[in-house]
Amino acid sequence: MANREKVRARARAWYAVNREKVCAQVKAYREANQERVAAQQRASRGKANPEKTAARKRAWGAANRERINAQTKAYRQLHPGVAAMWHRRIRYGLTPEATAELLATQGGLCAICETPLDERMHVDHDHETNEVRGLLCGTCNSGLGFFKDNLALLRRAADYLTLPPIQARTLVTRSDHKEKTHAPSGSGSVEAL
Repeated sequence: MANREKVRARARAWYAVNREKVCAQVKAYREANQERVAAQQRASRGKANPEKTAARKRAWGAANRERINAQTKAYRQLHPGVAAMWHRRIRYGLTPEATAELLATQGGLCAICETPLDERMHVDHDHETNEVRGLLCGTCNSGLGFFKDNLALLRRAADYLTLPPIQARTLVTRSDHKEKTHAPSGSGSVEAL
């Protein structure tokens, strides 16, 4: 143990005397082998102790949350639409060119309600295959989401909207197709309306 400390002390002393020479050699090597050095850095980044690296990153993020939020907000103000563009690219594989082409084929309008779309457009996709169906406004996309892309439910909702207000109170159950009526509030009896 004592010998190890002597060796370390001698190495530190030698480095202190030859620091400039060592730095020059390292710099020359890095300049001559830039690609190799970059590849080694990428390969070893965080791999020596991934748990420790992840913990360090989490701790730094928690300690600097306000700073991160401020930088993110400033970036998004300087570059509006970039976050949405990357989301569309990563989640749906839509490049900016493909998005622009799809928007042009829809005439710049929502595929359902035909209102003009802006940078906050939503990508409608099949949740099973992840295939893109079109671009929608937020309201139409939420509406489809609430109906869980179920055509039978959407048809029932459309049929419901065509009924006169008084008949809308009479619902047909799916299981036995018998009429089920609801009494007005405050009434103790159930009557067919």
